[in-house]
Amino acid sequence: RLELQRPTFPPVLLRRVRVLDYASGGFRQESSLYIEQGRIRWIGSERGRNISPDAVIVDAGGRFAIPGLFDMHSHVNGTDAQQEVRVAYGVTSIREPGDSLPRVLTLADRGDRGENAAPRSFFAGNSFATGLIRDAAAATDYVRRFKESGASFIKIHPPIPWRLQRAVADEAHRQGLPIAAHGMTVEEIVKGVTLGYATFEHAPVRVYDDIVQLLAAAGTRWDPTLELIGSEVFLREQPERLADPKARAFLSVWGTASPGVLVAVNDSVLRGDWFHLLASIRSAHSRGVKLLAGTDTTFPWRVLAGLGLHWELEHLVEAGLTPLEVLRIATRDAAEAVGAEDDLGSLEAGKLADIVLLDKNPLDDIKNTQTIWRVLKGGRVFDPDKLRPPMTVRAPQ
Repeated sequence: RLELQRPTFPPVLLRRVRVLDYASGGFRQESSLYIEQGRIRWIGSERGRNISPDAVIVDAGGRFAIPGLFDMHSHVNGTDAQQEVRVAYGVTSIREPGDSLPRVLTLADRGDRGENAAPRSFFAGNSFATGLIRDAAAATDYVRRFKESGASFIKIHPPIPWRLQRAVADEAHRQGLPIAAHGMTVEEIVKGVTLGYATFEHAPVRVYDDIVQLLAAAGTRWDPTLELIGSEVFLREQPERLADPKARAFLSVWGTASPGVLVAVNDSVLRGDWFHLLASIRSAHSRGVKLLAGTDTTFPWRVLAGLGLHWELEHLVEAGLTPLEVLRIATRDAAEAVGAEDDLGSLEAGKLADIVLLDKNPLDDIKNTQTIWRVLKGGRVFDPDKLRPPMTVRAPQ
């Protein structure tokens, strides 16, 4: 990682803002929130407080403040404009589970510096796959090199043999790096739990109760990336979703008019698989499995960056979780999963000022996470409408 001098932004005073408080399970009454040097200094009354005369004052008009959102499975193989899409949708942090190490290092440095609208990046670097490591010595060497490069975790990608997965796991545990791996079959989940993997990505169509109990007992997190199927379900049932002006404005960046990849799948099969997958999520949540919210965004296909995370939240509510539980998963729990709970995940004094200001209360309807008025990352205020130049908006034909 580069040693960069971070720019200094002026203090920010948010007035008339309703802050989400996980301790009470709701939004506080209107108050003020003061940001200095990129961190929240205090929340409450302005009486008796020292406020810099240079502070930028933002009247939130009674809007709802939630922590910046995490997309816990988002590939960054895109341009700066594609990073702006994420910030425009309130995604201020991503967990990058596998891409070119030079590319993720560059984008992570830019995100940390804070000048551009780019999310913070917690990255793995290149996925560990058969072509990357051929023996135990190479596995050990790569884990060490990735740790030195600043990787937050290790991603193991099939079809790497189990004997090499064990070598990767042993060295990752010695280096203090958690491991994320595919969990698309019973074998992958059971053997991965045995090797001490921290997170499973994706999901089988059905996850039976013995597997759910195993995940819960082991404390293993599960990032089911529901959006891989869910976006297809949404767009078959509600094609008007892409007529939304904000979505249409970003379609040129996404490079596609339809993100679906399951177009050849019969409707009845798709909806049957979707029903069973949601039932698995509902069962896992009731059993105490720690869920994450990730989309598997990959440009220029599959899931729409930024917007896809909001659809993922909708899927989790459809599975039976409450909006408060889903928001907690996408913020506080996500920060804990990447080891950043001291700095991110909730709106408290001392934490980094990654904040999304919403026009409507998301606890009333999870779709309200899409009513974004402003996004703050490290105390810098972004207007989503100005992150991309205006363009002519036309409804899909």
